[in-house]
Amino acid sequence: MAFRSKDPAVRALIARADHVADTRKKAKPAHTPGRLNKGESLYRDYLSIRMRAGEVQSFAFEADTLLLAHRCTYTPDFRVVLPGGTIEYHECKGRKGKSYYAREDARIKIKVAASLYPQFTFCVVWLDGGTWRRKDVPRVVLTITRTENDQ
Repeated sequence: MAFRSKDPAVRALIARADHVADTRKKAKPAHTPGRLNKGESLYRDYLSIRMRAGEVQSFAFEADTLLLAHRCTYTPDFRVVLPGGTIEYHECKGRKGKSYYAREDARIKIKVAASLYPQFTFCVVWLDGGTWRRKDVPRVVLTITRTENDQ
């Protein structure tokens, strides 16, 4: 049910509010699966250079999705295979100050993945003034407790 008024001033105000609501910018999705953003594209190029130099055997963008819990998954940006066969998962993030920026849920997911999959190395990479920085993700101790609803 729409609000109606015969007062021209009220009608103009409502029309202006509707116009502002219609022209307001819509938030962009955080990420489109399967498509590289600008930082990921630059990192892909960097990995290609490292592969030609023999430092990386192969790499793939969003190749694996890891199960963290019931209906909770994590898809790392890059799976990187080193010459010795070691598999690393690299997560590209933007720079914030001297470190990287990541939302809280992303920080938690990569820490949980590092703890649940100790056979892999997880790290966060970001571009800092033309240099790629890397921070390995520490493994945390996970404690799982059962509640009455779980039984």
